[in-house]
Amino acid sequence: WNSGQAILEDQPDRLRLYPGGGRPFLEGVRDDSPVVYLIHNLLTDEESDHLVRLAEPRVSRPVPEELEFDGAEGFTPSKTPERRFKATTISRGVFKDAHMKSIDEKLFSIIGFPANYFADLQVNQFLEGGLYGMHYDSDWRPPASREKVITVVYCLDSVPAESGGALYFPKASLRIQPRKGMAIVYHNSLEDGSLDPFSLHGDEELRQGVKWSAFQWIYATPVPLASRTIIPAISMASGGNRPSWVLGIYAWCVKQFGLARGYEILNHM
Repeated sequence: WNSGQAILEDQPDRLRLYPGGGRPFLEGVRDDSPVVYLIHNLLTDEESDHLVRLAEPRVSRPVPEELEFDGAEGFTPSKTPERRFKATTISRGVFKDAHMKSIDEKLFSIIGFPANYFADLQVNQFLEGGLYGMHYDSDWRPPASREKVITVVYCLDSVPAESGGALYFPKASLRIQPRKGMAIVYHNSLEDGSLDPFSLHGDEELRQGVKWSAFQWIYATPVPLASRTIIPAISMASGGNRPSWVLGIYAWCVKQFGLARGYEILNHM
């Protein structure tokens, strides 16, 4: 999961994109903990606008409360950070359109993880006063197959500094202002697989305007085929969002069989 480090250590065999003419180029931000770098111009304006168009009709639903396995009682609502934004998941799996495939291919050419390691894209809309409190993307006790080792934040529009809305890493004293088409890449785990405590981060309050972003989580192992075929097909037939009964089945499987085994059973149904 430390493939991004290879770029920072000057191994250009992984880098097939070059600066100039609006083409993507890399900017190293931190090469220690947490590893953070920027991919400027990764998304074209057309690709950024396309993701917003896909998400906009569906972000009226509030962000669902996360579930956390407590080891004794099964799933319980977690103590989530403050969330003042709306989101939707674009669950396309193997059925991605040309724009989404293009984004995946460009990201793969830089980070070295193919698209079957990618989670479904979560697109977020922050209105005035919107924020996402400090949190970790990596879980404290995940099954290895579901560890989010890298997070990629696609900036779908630009936000001036006076408007707030920066991505902030307080333990690293790092603040990154969104710029349309840019991808912010950071590592959630250390090389031994443990949580990187310096990866704590959040979206600062948006003082004015609107901010669109998308989260692309990269897992340590490939996403099972069922999650890339059956669930996206159900989601697309339901207007693009995962039906609540799908999430209910997932919660039941994990409660009955445990976190790792429950996930495995779900993907073999």
